[in-house]
Amino acid sequence: MDVYASTSACVRDNSIRFNADKTLAHKEGTLKCAPDVVSPHAGAWHFNADQTELTINDEQLYDADKVYQVLDLTEQTLQIRYTYTYSINGRQYAGIEDYTYTAL
Repeated sequence: MDVYASTSACVRDNSIRFNADKTLAHKEGTLKCAPDVVSPHAGAWHFNADQTELTINDEQLYDADKVYQVLDLTEQTLQIRYTYTYSINGRQYAGIEDYTYTAL
């Protein structure tokens, strides 16, 4: 399922900047989902030793670490995958989310 296609335009025009000092910033695009959203949102990131995993700690994730598998990493492109499982009322759910970021 292509989640991007069903995402609101006010989310699709946002950007994430991965800074060399291992910080990141989410920046709202020109379309705002809510007028009171503060931009940019801060966070931090780091790779594991062999750059096969990317960990992101983001205030939007309530300062929780999220670990992604690195699928591809070039100067222009970062492709990552998040695999998750969770349980609600005894029922198990699982899924995979793939993300592709390109340099501006």
